[in-house]
Amino acid sequence: MSYSSLSAGRRRVIGVMVDNYEWTPLPGWSGHLEPEFRIDETLASSIQSISSDSRQVSPGTLFIAVRGENYDGHDFINDAVEHGAVGVVISTGRKVTGLAVPQIEVSDTRRAVAAISAAFYDHPSRKMKLIGVTGTNGKSSTSIILHSLLMSAGLQAGLMTTIVTKIGRIEKKNPTRLTLQEAPEVQRALSEMWESGCTHVILEATSIGLDLSRLDYCEFEGAIFTNLTPDHLDYHLTMSAYREAKGLLFSKIRSSGFAVINGMDVEASFFGSLVEGKSISVIEYSRDELGMLEMSTEGTRFRCQLVGKVQPSTLITNLFGTYNMENLLAAIRACEALGLDDDSLESGIVSIDKIPGRLDVVLEKPVTVVVDYAHSEDSLRQTLGILREAFDPQSDQQIVVVIGSAGERDPERRYGIARALANDADTIILTDEDPRSEDSELIIETIAYAVIDAGFRDSDHMLKIPDRRKAIARGLELARQGDILLVAGKGHETSIEYEFGSIVWSDADVVLEEWNNLRDVSGD
Repeated sequence: MSYSSLSAGRRRVIGVMVDNYEWTPLPGWSGHLEPEFRIDETLASSIQSISSDSRQVSPGTLFIAVRGENYDGHDFINDAVEHGAVGVVISTGRKVTGLAVPQIEVSDTRRAVAAISAAFYDHPSRKMKLIGVTGTNGKSSTSIILHSLLMSAGLQAGLMTTIVTKIGRIEKKNPTRLTLQEAPEVQRALSEMWESGCTHVILEATSIGLDLSRLDYCEFEGAIFTNLTPDHLDYHLTMSAYREAKGLLFSKIRSSGFAVINGMDVEASFFGSLVEGKSISVIEYSRDELGMLEMSTEGTRFRCQLVGKVQPSTLITNLFGTYNMENLLAAIRACEALGLDDDSLESGIVSIDKIPGRLDVVLEKPVTVVVDYAHSEDSLRQTLGILREAFDPQSDQQIVVVIGSAGERDPERRYGIARALANDADTIILTDEDPRSEDSELIIETIAYAVIDAGFRDSDHMLKIPDRRKAIARGLELARQGDILLVAGKGHETSIEYEFGSIVWSDADVVLEEWNNLRDVSGD
C-alpha cells in the first residue's frame, strides 16, 4: 500500500483523513483502472472523494451518476457541480452541454463507481481476508457469529451487516438503512478497517447489492451460503434471477479460497457448481451434524465434530434456536477453513453474545417476550417453531404474535406471513411495520384477509391495531402467565418509516416501557 510521508512516522491511506491531515492522491492511481474507466492524471490529482450521491458532494468530489430504482443520478449533475464536484462520470451519450468540469463517458456507471472507488482507496480488499455471507435468512447472524469467533481467537476483524458495522469491537454508524452500502462507502469502510489493523472482514452480501455492482472489484477469501427462499421478488421478479444475483458472490472468491455451503438447501448444488474447476475448497455443512443435548432461552448445549478432534466435542453457547445453531455451524466451518485451531473455537463459542433482534428475549417472567426480525414466511415459521420447541410442549402455553408487513415491498410477502400465522400463532395482532407511502390499514386488512383464507378461524383472536406501541401494549395485556409474546418484523431496527418520514423506534425498549406501565396500573 502506498502512503504519504508524514512526520513522527504517521501514515495515512488515500481518501481517508487521519489525524486531520489532508488527503494526498496516490501517484498514478488512475492507472490501476481498466481502460474504460481510466481518469486523466491531472483530474485524478484533484480528486479528494468519490460519491454517487449528489447530496454528499463537496469540493474535490468526483461525482459518478448512477441510475437507481427511484432516481437517476444524471438528473443531479448540475447540483453536484454547484457543490464542488471536480469531474463527473456519466453514461455514454449523456453529456451535459456547457458543463464547467470534465465529463467521462462509460458504458456502465455502476461498474465505474465500483472500479474507481476500489482504485481510489488502493484496493483494500486485496490486503485482507474478506468473507462474504449470502442467503435469504441468517446472513447477519452468521456474520456476527463469525466475527465474534475471529475476535475471540485474537484476530482483528471488521464487520459489515444489517445489524451492526464494527472495526474490531468498536461499533460504527451506518448512515443509511442499506444493508450493503454503495461502492464508495464499502471501499471507504474497508480502507478504514485496513488502516485500523484488521486482517479479516466479514461482510453481509445482499442479492440487490451484488446485482447493483456494489461489491465489484472486491476480492474475497471465502463465501458462505446459508439458504434460499422467496424474497425480494419485487426487485428480482423471479427466483432464478434472485439465485443468480446471490451467486455473483462466488465469482469473487480468490484462487485458493473457500466456499461454505448449506448442504441441506435445495440450491446447494447450484452454488457448489459456481466454483467447480477452480482451486477453491468447498465445505458443506448440515444441521444433521449437530447433536442437540439441551436447549432453552438461556442457551444451548450441543455436540459437534471439530476437524482437529477425533471425537465430537460437547459445547455450550448462549445462542438458542435451530437456525441459530445452523448459523453457528456455518461460522465454525469458515473458521476452520481460515485455520483457527480447535481450542480457540471452543472458547470462542462459549463467549458468543446473543444477537440483537434475533430471538432476543427481552422479558422472561411472568410472560416471555421475544423480539425477532422475522419478516417473511420462512423466517416466521422458523421462529415460531423454535419458540414451541424451547418451551414445554405439554403445557397450554399460547403464542401471541405482534407483526405487520413493510410497504413498498413484494406484496406476496404479506400472504406468506399470513400462512405462517394461520398455522402457528394462537393470537394475532396486526400492526404497522414501515408502511412508507402505502396505506397502513390496507396492508393490515390484506394480511387479515389472507390469514382467514389460510385457515385461521378464530376471529376473536385476531386484532388490527395500526399503532405499533398500542399493539405491543395489547399483546402484553392478552398474554397470560407462561405465554409467549413474539414481537416480529423489526428486530434490531431503530425507526419506523412512514410517508411523512421516520420515527425513532425500538421494539425491545417499547416492550419494557409498556410492561412497566402495565405493572403501574395493576399495582404489581
